[in-house]
Amino acid sequence: MELEGYGKGMYLQMAVDSLRNVVEKIHGPPGTGKSSTIYHIIHSRIPPGKSVLVTCARNKAVNSMVDKLRSRHKDVVVWGNINAPDLSPASKELFLEQLAHRERQQQSADAALAPPDPSRRAAPKPDEKMVRQSILSRVRIHLCTIDSTTRFLVRWKEEMKGHESSRKLELHTVIVDEAGCASESSMSLLVWLEPKNLILVGDHKQLGPFTQAPDGDCNQYNLRRSVLERCINGGTPGSAHTLTEQYRMHPELCDVVSRLFYQEKLVTNADVATRRTEAERLPVTWVPVRGNVSSVESSYYNEKEVEAAVIVAQTLRAVHGNDISIAVLTFYKGQVSMLNKAIAAARVRVNLVNTAEKCQGAEFDYTVISTVRGESSTIGFLKDPKRVCVALSRAKLGLIVVGNDEVLPCEWWRDWNAVYMASRVVRLAWWREALLWEPAGSSEKLQAHLLAGSYPGPEWEQHCLHDDPEHDLGYVRSFLWRP
Repeated sequence: MELEGYGKGMYLQMAVDSLRNVVEKIHGPPGTGKSSTIYHIIHSRIPPGKSVLVTCARNKAVNSMVDKLRSRHKDVVVWGNINAPDLSPASKELFLEQLAHRERQQQSADAALAPPDPSRRAAPKPDEKMVRQSILSRVRIHLCTIDSTTRFLVRWKEEMKGHESSRKLELHTVIVDEAGCASESSMSLLVWLEPKNLILVGDHKQLGPFTQAPDGDCNQYNLRRSVLERCINGGTPGSAHTLTEQYRMHPELCDVVSRLFYQEKLVTNADVATRRTEAERLPVTWVPVRGNVSSVESSYYNEKEVEAAVIVAQTLRAVHGNDISIAVLTFYKGQVSMLNKAIAAARVRVNLVNTAEKCQGAEFDYTVISTVRGESSTIGFLKDPKRVCVALSRAKLGLIVVGNDEVLPCEWWRDWNAVYMASRVVRLAWWREALLWEPAGSSEKLQAHLLAGSYPGPEWEQHCLHDDPEHDLGYVRSFLWRP
C-alpha cells in the first residue's frame, strides 16, 4: 500500500507495511527518517477512533514529532513540564492548558458573533474542567517523554474524573521513539497500559540509556543495555525492520559510518547524494594537531586543539556566512569549557559546542570534532563505538576532525583509523591562510584551496616533512599568488 504524502522512499514504506507482531522493532540508523516512519505508522496503521501514545527519551524528539504531526492531525496533546527549556514553542502550544485556553477564546468569540435571540435562554458557561474533558475525549494522539508517562496517566485520570470516559485509558498502540536509549525498566509502565501493539523505534548502535550506577553494576546487570537492543538481540518474535536509506550525510561520510557501524548496509538517497556532492568536495577532513593533554576536574582538555578548532570554525563561518550551521563537538567536558571560552573570545558564531553524547538526534551542516586525546596507551571515551557513531554522523556536508595524526590512526584504534584513511589531511596553516582573504571568498574557492593543500590520509606520512607552520604558510602564499 503506497501511503499518501510518502516522502522517504521504499525502505521506510516497507518497514511500515510489514508491521505484524504485537511487539515490533524498527532499527533506524542516523538520518533514515525515524520520525517520518512514526508519522506514517500513526497515519496509516492505527484504526480510526483509536488512541496512540508516542513516548520519547527526550523532549527534542517530542518537538520533532510535533513538527511532523501538527499540520495533519488536530487531535494531539503533549504532556510533561510545560516550562522545560528544551521544549519548542510549537510543543508548548499543544499542552492541555493551552488547548483549553484557545477553545474558551473561540467559544467566547462565537457567542459574541451569534445574533441575539430573546426567546432562547442563555446557555450556561462551561467551566474549565468541562472544556478540558471535551478536548481529552477527542484526543487521539498523546505525546510525552518516558519520564513524564506517570505524570500523564495521573493527570489524565484526574481530568477525566466524573466523565463518561473516566475508566482506564485505552491505547491501541504505544510507540517508543528513541528506544535505543530507553532503559528496560522504563517499559514496565508502558506494558501495564495493555496496548494491542508496542512499537520500538530507534538505533541501538548509538548511545544507550544514561545511568549513574557504578561501572561494575552496569556490566553485571546490563544497565546500559536499551530495551531495543534487548529485543533485537534477545529474540522477541519477528526480526527488526531496518531503515537503510539515509537523507542526512554526504555519501562519502555515509560510507565511513556505514562501514564502521552498519555492516555497509546504509546507503544515501540519490537526490541527497547529488546535492551534497555538488555542495562539498571535502566531506571528511583531518587537521593534524599534536597537542599536550591536560586534566581538570576529572576531565581533559587540549589547548592546541582548542586553537585549531576555533580557526576551522572561523574559516567556515567567514567563507559560508550565516547560511550554514556549525557544531564543535568533543568527548570531554573540560574541552567544552575551554572551547566555549575561546569561541566567545574569537566572536565566531557556532550553533553548538558540546560533548557528542549531548547532541544525539541533532544535525548540522558542518561538524568539527576535537578528539583531545593523544596518548599512545589509551584514548578514553574515544574507544566507545557508540559515542564515536554519534559524533561522526551529525554532519550533512562536512566532518572536520581535529586530532593527533600520529596516535589515533593506529591500527588498534579501528574507528579512528578508518576515519583517517577516508580523510583528506589539511594542515592548520591552510585554514589560517583562508582567514586572510579579502574579501572572504566563496565556498568553491575554499574547497579548491584546501584540496590544493591536502593529501589522502594513507599518503600523509610521506609528505609530512616539516613541523614548522611557517613553511606551510610560504607554500600557501606561493600557491595563492602565482600568476
